[in-house]
Amino acid sequence: MVAALLVFHHIPKTGGTTIRKLLQPNLGEISFLHLNEQKELERIARNQKAVTEFTTTDWARIRIVFGHAVHQNTGIDCGRQRLVCSVLRDPVAWLISKYNQEMRKYHRDGVQPLAFEKWYRIAPLSRSLVDWLVRYYLSAPNLLGRPQSEKRKIALNAVQKLDFVVDLRDLDTCMPSLLTFLCMPIATPTRANAAGLDYLNHFSESGGCWQAVVDRLESDLRFYEDASPLLVDNAKKFRHPTSLLAVQARHRVSHSSDLN
Repeated sequence: MVAALLVFHHIPKTGGTTIRKLLQPNLGEISFLHLNEQKELERIARNQKAVTEFTTTDWARIRIVFGHAVHQNTGIDCGRQRLVCSVLRDPVAWLISKYNQEMRKYHRDGVQPLAFEKWYRIAPLSRSLVDWLVRYYLSAPNLLGRPQSEKRKIALNAVQKLDFVVDLRDLDTCMPSLLTFLCMPIATPTRANAAGLDYLNHFSESGGCWQAVVDRLESDLRFYEDASPLLVDNAKKFRHPTSLLAVQARHRVSHSSDLN
């Protein structure tokens, strides 16, 4: 049986770096392709093929393609089954974590950090989970100007089509299923969300900054609420090591039906 290609869209600040550090060193002969804009520029600078030019033969050595630049059609011409994955996060925690990440860069450069309000105004794609999914996962920047309600439906439809999607807070309990599917050793809990929880401690729920975040994330919070039943259901399913194997089997049956 040909192993499926695992296509993992890394939304920033959803534990993806922890996942990459867990998967990449343990893959052995199974190839791991880290795909983001910088990596792709480096690949082209070395006169290597761009991922968009990969043939079935090129994809044959890849087991996992992972990164911010992974989108819904990445690897669609790989010549074998794909399992598409991602992790979501509470929008408030996500936005606060993004802000803290950016301000750490200011500190490292010896620059006075921006107040949250100012940062929020100049970081449009960093402030909306829905916009991120539409712009990067769906590769549809032309849809960013659509009404919020329409973008929410588009993003939710995309998430519902993923083969493996869980909430960041359930990642530790669901990772064994993913690792078993990849025939990799079960790791200790990742604590991927520990830093985000620390960030939340800096924002009092009774404070003005917290309320400003919540007010501006109305659309994202509705999206997260609509996606929550799916995330809860997946958190239960993906605690079992055989769950992704079952998904793969359903894909094979579906693909066979399409051919008949």
